[in-house]
Order: sequence, then C-alpha cells, then structure tokens
Amino acid sequence: MTRLVGLGAAILWALVLVPVAALAKTPDCTNPESWPAGTTFTYLKNAGLIASDTLDFKKTTVTRLASEKIGKDLYRQVHLVRFFKITGEVVQAIAVNNASSEECSMSSADVYLVSARLSD
Repeated sequence: MTRLVGLGAAILWALVLVPVAALAKTPDCTNPESWPAGTTFTYLKNAGLIASDTLDFKKTTVTRLASEKIGKDLYRQVHLVRFFKITGEVVQAIAVNNASSEECSMSSADVYLVSARLSD
C-alpha cells in the first residue's frame, strides 16, 4: 500500500512539473520510408556515398534523437538514419528538418554524414 501511495505521489508531481505541451505527441517520422530517410538517401546518393544496388533497404533504421516544438503544430526534429550496405558496412547520417502532425516534410533537411565513431 505504501508503494502505491508513493507511486501516486510521484505521478502527481510529474504531472505538476511537466508542462502539458511536453505531453503532446510529436510527429513520428521514424518510418524508413518517411521524409528523413528519403531525403538523407538522396543527399548521400548524390554525393556518391551510397547507391541503391549496394543497400539492403529492409535493414534501414531511423531513430529520432530530438524533437522541439518551434511553432503551432511545427517541430524541429533530429533523426539518426542508418543505411546498411550488402557488404555489412553501415552508413550513418543525421537529418535535421521541420515536421508537423500532417507531414514530415515541412522543410528541407540538413544532412550530416557521421564519418567516425570515437568511443567503444
């Protein structure tokens, strides 16, 4: 019983401390066929870093790293997009763009190639 009371108090404090806007659902643009992955693929392909026939598209992953509300139903989002080559090599890039509840492509994307991992 004491655990439940403590849990209830923790939930109540979380509701008081977390603004209602923070609880609003941000756009989900993590589908591998969504705007961040598609535009990142285009940039990397145009730069000669990847090609369609060298990738295993079924393994493509998109992970949202950040989402910040910047306007009414407008969010700046940061995604890590990972493409897997048939050889096993992974090409990673960061995509930064604006999204809304209606669409993930509310702006063009800035794409940054992740060229090296410096930790274990």
